[in-house]
Amino acid sequence: GSLNKEDTLHYYGLERGRRTLMIFGGSQGALAINKLALDAIGLYNGGRGLVQILHLTGDREESSRAADAYRLMNIKACVKDFETSMEKAWTV
Repeated sequence: GSLNKEDTLHYYGLERGRRTLMIFGGSQGALAINKLALDAIGLYNGGRGLVQILHLTGDREESSRAADAYRLMNIKACVKDFETSMEKAWTV
């Protein structure tokens, strides 16, 4: 069946009513994208809860670092190494 946005938000542990930013990259560009994304979100959001993040890092160690960074910035985020069901990610 078709994907439901509410179910997908629940799957990622994200909240209804917030803007959601999905960040993903692959291969050799992933590390640069991860760093740039964290820097930009820190500047934009400032921990004010304006956005929530779905961040697919492409690497387990990067996922741990990104999750820690979002926690320190008080930003709601779901951070995963990979997503095998990209159709879910696109539904958010």
